[in-house]
Amino acid sequence: MRNTYREYQKINARIRFILLVLSVFLALLLTVCNYLNFNPNVTILILSLVVVLAYVLTIIFKFTTIIYSERIYISFWPFFNTSIKISTIRKMEVVHYDLPGFGVRYDIPNSVTYYKASGDIGLSLTLVNNKTVVIGTAKATEMIKHLEGLKPLSPPAPN
Repeated sequence: MRNTYREYQKINARIRFILLVLSVFLALLLTVCNYLNFNPNVTILILSLVVVLAYVLTIIFKFTTIIYSERIYISFWPFFNTSIKISTIRKMEVVHYDLPGFGVRYDIPNSVTYYKASGDIGLSLTLVNNKTVVIGTAKATEMIKHLEGLKPLSPPAPN
């Protein structure tokens, strides 16, 4: 049996709550317009559908991190799947960051890629090519302990 670490995260509950309240408000607005024999604006109907669809999608989205003995698999279904070889990790540390929302964020000038679903804690992995990947996690200490148990870190890249 392979030694693996798995973590599954969902979209922040606060975002889902805001979308739910907004969809209820729009549904009430449409009901009042219909009751008072107003012709509901097409814009309100489209906005209602978009908000309800966004709410449903936030329930479906799942951020997955799986650490196998040779690679880290990162997935944010249905948007992306990627992996990082364990042998390319030079340095690991737990970091706090302040990024709104969820998904993938690129800091091109600093060569940093952020993968997150919720929260503000991540595991920062500096790779041998001097790029940095930050994986959002709710269990940073467990994740780093698992990675440290797999292999020693790679030596620094030559300058």
